[in-house]
Amino acid sequence: MARQVSTTVCTNCLDEFVTKEMYTVSRKMRRHDENNKDEYYAPYCEDCLEDKESYLIIINKPIVK
Repeated sequence: MARQVSTTVCTNCLDEFVTKEMYTVSRKMRRHDENNKDEYYAPYCEDCLEDKESYLIIINKPIVK
């Protein structure tokens, strides 16, 4: 029986990717509130990293062998 590959859904585009290919980014919780400093971590695919306004910083890069 073959092993299944772990997958994760990108928070921005909602497509499914192999977990090892995902980035972890920091996003604002309530973007409409300028005084809010709360953040959360979310998985992003490489294509969605081009949308720099949707996240604050990259926390982790994907694992490459």
